[in-house]
Formats: sequence, structure tokens, C-alpha cells
Amino acid sequence: MKKLIALVLCLIFLSACTHNGGKSSIVPQPHSLDDVITSPSDTVYSGEPSLTVTQSVAYLFPQLEGNELYVACELKNDSDCPCTVESVIYNVEIGEKTVKVNAVPPAADYCAVFPGELFYSAAWTGEQVQEGADVKVISVDVSIKKSDATPIRIKAENLFTVRNYPSFVTLSGDLQSDDNAQLNLMYAGFYDENDILLGVWCFTEPTELVKGRAAHFTTHLEKLPIEGLEQKTSEIRLVGFGYNSN
Repeated sequence: MKKLIALVLCLIFLSACTHNGGKSSIVPQPHSLDDVITSPSDTVYSGEPSLTVTQSVAYLFPQLEGNELYVACELKNDSDCPCTVESVIYNVEIGEKTVKVNAVPPAADYCAVFPGELFYSAAWTGEQVQEGADVKVISVDVSIKKSDATPIRIKAENLFTVRNYPSFVTLSGDLQSDDNAQLNLMYAGFYDENDILLGVWCFTEPTELVKGRAAHFTTHLEKLPIEGLEQKTSEIRLVGFGYNSN
């Protein structure tokens, strides 16, 4: 009888951990191994860099004290030359006040965004605001510069989200790189069925990536508690940059 009860409890726990999980379609980005038509090192670029903010989101995540303001955006290189993002400044309206959030991308010099490619930004900051206040991004100012970096390409496969017990989502999948990479930085953009940006998650895979060898990863989205994220997500777009410390 004790074994039967233990088995039933185990099945209930597994059901709770995987409820509402499932695969979402993966949209390959130029920063992946696929869709790279020419090597950046073989291309001569001209003109001035330009990035357009195509979508932005803002949320207030409840904390033990006050609320945490989260902002994110999708950017696209609509110029004819590579660039890196030095900073992203969000102007956010919260209730009756406006705040600025300055987001500096980590390892920015390694994150070269080539013509036609997407890039992402995300930031968290504590804000003492009244519960239930409306929040929205009014504008986004981006500071960029030309780049001559050639990032290692990283490809994501088999991405899927799972609702973990008790209250956060996990993103898992497989990564491959076109060269050995000691360090890496990934941005995952979550989109609904109407191609609307839901949120952005930035993470690293601690295992060194080896050329041609798949590395499984799991990252816990505890700091991205968007309600119904795993249910609303229809597509996951991942942009990955690999580099070496020497």
C-alpha cells in the first residue's frame, strides 16, 4: 500500500512539473549556423550603422517589497554595416510618473549585429509603485557603434518550455557552434501567435561549446514570471554569440 501511495504521489508531481509545457516553433536567426549566406569576414561593408527598435514590452513583477520593473525590446539592424549596442535607455510610464532605465548589454563588443539581424535587450530594476499601476514603454533610445568583430555562430535546436513546480518556466534545448567557444551569450525572444514580443531572456551555457558537438542546456526563467508565458509562446527566436577569453 505504501509503495502504491508513493507511486501516485510521484505521478501527481510529474504532472504538475510538465503541465502546459510543450515545444514552440524555432525561427532561425542569422546568428545561427543556418541562414548565413556569406561569412562576415568576406564581406566589405559601407555606410553608417543603424538599429531600429521594432517592439518593446514592460511589466511590473511583484516582489516581497514593492515591485520589480522589467523592460525588454527587439532591435533590427536596418543598415549596411555591422554594429554593437553600447546602451539602451527605456523611458517608461508607470502610473502617473515616468522613469528611465539604462540597460548596458553584457560583453557588448562581442555581440556584433550584422545587416538584417535581430538583437535583444532586457533589464530589471526595483521600483516602489502602487500595486496594479499601469506600465508601458514610451520610447527607447539606443546608442550604437560600428563593429569589426566576428562572433562565433551559435545554433539552437529543439527548444521547448515547461511549467515547473511551483511557479516558474524552464527553457531547454540544444546548442551547436561553428567553432569552439569558451564563453557564450544567448538572447531568447518569446513571441505569441501574432508575432507580438512577450519577453526576452538573456542567459549563458556554462559548458564550453565544442565545434560540431551539441550541448544540452536548461535555463530557469524565475526572474521572468510573465503570466501564461508557456501557453502564449508560439515562437522562440534565439540569437547566440560565442567568443573566447584569450
